[in-house]
Amino acid sequence: MSTSTAAVEVPDTSLKSAAHDYWSKVKAGDIGALPAVLGLIALCIVFGSMSSVFLTPGNFANLLTQAASVIVIAMGLIFVLLLGEIDLSAGYASGVCGASKESC
Repeated sequence: MSTSTAAVEVPDTSLKSAAHDYWSKVKAGDIGALPAVLGLIALCIVFGSMSSVFLTPGNFANLLTQAASVIVIAMGLIFVLLLGEIDLSAGYASGVCGASKESC
């Protein structure tokens, strides 16, 4: 019986190669979520410099508490979008549910 060894190519999974691949995509025009992330960072810098309580744990807890209903609705709509079953009723129902929750 002859044994043959096949060379298995293992992809490079280092942080440097991942950063290089991402930068190649950005240079090619596929910027993805980069503008949103940069905008969020800019807003955090501006509001953090304007207020001493913006970047505190208490403020983050308050923001999460206030946004909980919107986050739950957004998660539900993501599943609807992923299934491809989106229509006007899903957006309308989520808006009505969000408005009725916030008014309580």
